[in-house]
Amino acid sequence: MPILLLILGIAGFWSGEEPAALPSVSLPPELARVLTDYEKAWRSRDAAALAALFAEDGFVLGSGAPPVRGRAAIERAYAGAGGPLVLRALAYATEGDVGYIVGGFSRRRGEADVGKFTLTLRKDSGGRWLIVSDMDNSNSRPRGERPKPALEILDHLVYAAPDLEAAAGELEKRLGVRATAGGQHPGRGTRNALVGLGPGRYLEILAPDPTQPPPEGGRAFGIDILRSPRLARWAAKGTDLDRLAAAASENGIALGAVRPGSRRRPDGVTLSWRFTDPGALVADGLAPFFIDWGGSPHPSASLPGAVSLVELRAEHPDPDGARETLRRLGVELVVVKGPKAALIAILQTPRGRVELR
Repeated sequence: MPILLLILGIAGFWSGEEPAALPSVSLPPELARVLTDYEKAWRSRDAAALAALFAEDGFVLGSGAPPVRGRAAIERAYAGAGGPLVLRALAYATEGDVGYIVGGFSRRRGEADVGKFTLTLRKDSGGRWLIVSDMDNSNSRPRGERPKPALEILDHLVYAAPDLEAAAGELEKRLGVRATAGGQHPGRGTRNALVGLGPGRYLEILAPDPTQPPPEGGRAFGIDILRSPRLARWAAKGTDLDRLAAAASENGIALGAVRPGSRRRPDGVTLSWRFTDPGALVADGLAPFFIDWGGSPHPSASLPGAVSLVELRAEHPDPDGARETLRRLGVELVVVKGPKAALIAILQTPRGRVELR
């Protein structure tokens, strides 16, 4: 039977939301090696070793993620990703120099599968099986663990601008509210001003600080090359960020390193926080970075409350893929088709409803 028909013939247990309780099958040693080497590379977060398991023209099609083709691109895409992983085979077949393995994956041995995968394989000139394609998708989230709506977990919006005074003045005209001076970010080359969006939320206007040089690698959110202000990112409330980032990494989502931040307010109060890397552009920047204020007062506590956030939504050329990536991160955000990735916030202000992009 042609290998493609063999794959299609087992597709019945792939399609449902709830994974079927199928038994594992034993693989020949040369195929078992593919899975054990994959597990080893993923657990050790060794992107180079993982990429080496693929054919030169191999590709990865992860759940809710764009395709990645070629060893070098695979290594870049999975740099820093990894964690506990157990792969088990549910079916396999070979025919000459081609083959496939279909299976399930979990985080620890003995636990239920959290997703499914298909590996198509091809032998190289030395007879070693290499991965031609790696396709996976996550199972539906367990009941009671639905993604959280963006407005429920939102901490603040980041409105990046090339000039703080100009952006604050423009927003004052549109919103009818003057932004409150925030402070400097030592070592990051930026400063900010804030507009309250209700309890526990605010809008941050972030711009270059002319008294600081830009840090190595440039200022966050591409501020150095901005020609006009834009709604760049959003931050979600989080706790135990190291664990959160590790769990995301295990699911193939790299939130970046967790690091500290601080700034001194004009009244002398120092605020400190921990946050995941805002430069990690998950879902092309539609996913939030996460922030934990610890024992510091939340910035919104000292801001006027004349403005409120009514809606946060997004646009993306591949809205289904973006929504799936957000779902895997535990975030629910409305995403519709658009020419490029963009965040849109609707604010209720003294001058009516205002849209920020």
